[in-house]
Amino acid sequence: MKKLTAKDKLFCYELLADEKMNPENAAMKVGYSASVAKSKAYQWVSNSKENPKPQIKAFIDLMLQKKQMNLEISAERIDREYANIAFSNIAEIIEKMGGHINLRLLKELTDAEKRAISEIIEIEHDGVITRKIKMHDKLGALKQLEKRITGKKSSKRLIINIYRDGKLISTNEPGQLQ
Repeated sequence: MKKLTAKDKLFCYELLADEKMNPENAAMKVGYSASVAKSKAYQWVSNSKENPKPQIKAFIDLMLQKKQMNLEISAERIDREYANIAFSNIAEIIEKMGGHINLRLLKELTDAEKRAISEIIEIEHDGVITRKIKMHDKLGALKQLEKRITGKKSSKRLIINIYRDGKLISTNEPGQLQ
């Protein structure tokens, strides 16, 4: 396999730095003409037998693998995070905080519970501080989990029921709560 040129390496780094990993944009950023970027850059990152620069694809794959290992990202970890969000329970979180949102008691939460919180909003009005907890999207996480596990999107509506002490306390099913 051919060695990467300095320009090839720059192309790879630009591609990896680009949020959308757009080969055409990366090629133009390192000095390739718009016509070369449009006609060749996508080939350079493909597994095609016609790829004139397979060393670029190999280098990018290696860098992505290193990045994944450095961040300790795996499919299992992603699935665990989706599951954490999907099955988090705001009632348990507030209960651990003594029934109200006490920022000092955040340390009482598990790491998984903390990661399930999207944001804590603090509003002061007439000297009274109100705090709200916003959780990450549970339904979105459940749908992502289902898609990752089954490999397809469900055509069925997903119904979520949350129980406390055997009593239904929350649902997304219309007409089920009194």
